[in-house]
Amino acid sequence: MWEESFKVLDALDQDPPTRDAQASIHQQRGRIYFALGELEKAHHHLLLAIDSGRLPLSSRSNVWQLLMLTDFERGRFAEGAAHGERAREDYFAADCTNKNEQLIARKDLELAKYLSHTNRDRALHYARSAVATAAPGTLDPADLEWVALLEAGPAPAPLPAIRRPWLGDPPAPVSEAEVLRHVTWTTSYRKLILPPPEVIRASPDPDDLSPYWVTVEETVNTPPSIEALKLRLPKPTLPPAIGETAAQEPSRTAPAEIEASAG
Repeated sequence: MWEESFKVLDALDQDPPTRDAQASIHQQRGRIYFALGELEKAHHHLLLAIDSGRLPLSSRSNVWQLLMLTDFERGRFAEGAAHGERAREDYFAADCTNKNEQLIARKDLELAKYLSHTNRDRALHYARSAVATAAPGTLDPADLEWVALLEAGPAPAPLPAIRRPWLGDPPAPVSEAEVLRHVTWTTSYRKLILPPPEVIRASPDPDDLSPYWVTVEETVNTPPSIEALKLRLPKPTLPPAIGETAAQEPSRTAPAEIEASAG
């Protein structure tokens, strides 16, 4: 529903949006244009999203990654390699981004494939890192063969263009309930925890006793209620400033109460 997506973004543009929202709109336009294969427009909007300086690190990493793919499809290999390096830098700088070893290996291997067109030594560094990081038997045999070819000599053959099967015949209509049945909702957040008691008891190093941050991911099968997003809390009322109450408000204590207190 590409046209419908653009209509929604056009409506948001008329609001007018905040600077943060405008950056998000450029990001979404870039994603849609990339999905449609309109690479020059995708590149334009993705760069506007980056240049805004308003994207959080986790989102910015994904935009750099998409710019890498866009540049390589446009034949801009050096730019794509640089954008891939920026994607990796922001990916590790973002606190709330999942960083399990399998995901890191997959990202490093993908970056190595694109870097192999411009900097074989750098590509070899990431390819070896991916092989060392991934659990045994988890990498695709074709990927291991590609790494072996890279080790043996010049860069491998050019990568095939990204497939866009969704640009063919439109799929049959599907209900929202059917779509949600296949969706997994994951919440990520940072949590400050103390070392377990056995570490505290056994460690002679005071640094081992310090709290540390971990990234927690919780997966649920039920999507969050849209009503939760519409919640509006009342504006809090502040108490009078200290020292102003006695000067501005007369005493409300009755004379009888004063005499009783004195007695």
